[in-house]
Amino acid sequence: MTYHYDALREKFTGKERDSESGLDNFGARYDWSSMGRFMSPDPLGGHPQDPQTLNRYAYVRNNPVSLTDPTGLDFYLRCGDNSDTCQNHRVGSFATNDDGSRGAFNATVVTSDSIRNGDNSATVGPNGVEVTTGGKTYTGEYFENPDSIKMENVNGESTFVDHNQITLGGKAGSGLENFSFFVNGNCSGTCLTSGTFDFNSTPDQTRNYLDAHGAFRSIVDRTIPLYGASLDEEFFHQGTTQHRFGEGPSLHVSVPRDPKATVPTMGLFHVDKDAPGLAHAGCAWFGVGCH
Repeated sequence: MTYHYDALREKFTGKERDSESGLDNFGARYDWSSMGRFMSPDPLGGHPQDPQTLNRYAYVRNNPVSLTDPTGLDFYLRCGDNSDTCQNHRVGSFATNDDGSRGAFNATVVTSDSIRNGDNSATVGPNGVEVTTGGKTYTGEYFENPDSIKMENVNGESTFVDHNQITLGGKAGSGLENFSFFVNGNCSGTCLTSGTFDFNSTPDQTRNYLDAHGAFRSIVDRTIPLYGASLDEEFFHQGTTQHRFGEGPSLHVSVPRDPKATVPTMGLFHVDKDAPGLAHAGCAWFGVGCH
């Protein structure tokens, strides 16, 4: 049996076309194929470091010939001591084997799609990414899930362009609510979350703002007189000043010293598993003792 293409409901990249509106349903929003634009803005927003993502009505960085819609990144949920619902500091549950015995532990994963669609929520606070799901709030741990971050081109081949992007606002009342945090990694597994931030002020104003809203500097973060840099800056975060929050996990913001830096200030951030101390030093220097 032969079908004429126009008789099929599945249209652009296999998405279903609504017969009444003529729009293609992409789940989070609808696309008007005649206009080549979505009918509502992308709730994820985009990021200044990648200008092609700033048009919230565009589709896959204006490259639909090669790419299809990504699904984003995922988060584990952090917890404390091992229990029936917590193993290795990750929330989850044990499976039950066919014979009724306890099976493998499956960590809960909260996807960026669920955050984007409003099923769950996430912000960045002094202790890092705070994910709220099921009425409870947890510290989120970035997780590259190969089953969900993969983007496929029109030939079904996997590509990894623009797949690790989610922008989160600062937690209200934390002093970070005016910051924007772009999450894209986990320091190769030695931290919980990492990425970039931007703040609509100069670097000096950003430093003053952070210091006035609860940031602290450990002994290795303080600038050495006449030397012009700190120990942390010398070995880890060159050309930046260090500002930390929390008692572990600890948000760590690096503000650039570059006097030519423009507004907004853009720099790096990550979330350390421990507050500054021996445990944190061992994790940072040698990759051991990391929780």
